[in-house]
Amino acid sequence: MLSGLWILISERVTCSLGDLLVDTDKFAYLSLETLENFIYDVMVGVGVPKNDSRLVADVLVASDKRGIDSHGIARLKMYYDRIKRGQQLPTTKLTIERETPAIALINANNGMGQVAAKKAMELAPSQGSVSCFRFPLRQGWIFHVTQSLFREF
Repeated sequence: MLSGLWILISERVTCSLGDLLVDTDKFAYLSLETLENFIYDVMVGVGVPKNDSRLVADVLVASDKRGIDSHGIARLKMYYDRIKRGQQLPTTKLTIERETPAIALINANNGMGQVAAKKAMELAPSQGSVSCFRFPLRQGWIFHVTQSLFREF
């Protein structure tokens, strides 16, 4: 079972375990717990609510654990930059744009995709079917959220 990841460190990185100062093009092995705490700290630092930050951290680390590196911790800098530039909002507020007895079209209003997916999946059972999603920018890896839904059955 995967217990950590090798990460390329190219600048000063601060995480909940303290400062790591590493030369460019060096690798550091960090435990999954350290990575998850680091992602959480970064997300909280840019204004993402704590519960949402925990979800984002969980999804990104779970993606890396499954070998889906394109939607793992590699996305952290992109999320950070988008929030800082105002391209993505730190809080996720869903708007139901259209609704039928079986389907709801939900707009995440440029919030965090992981949070939007979880909230939409929680709304789905009340619809009697799976909801349709309109995600902010580009929704990445949704397997994590759907897997948690299937665990309930």
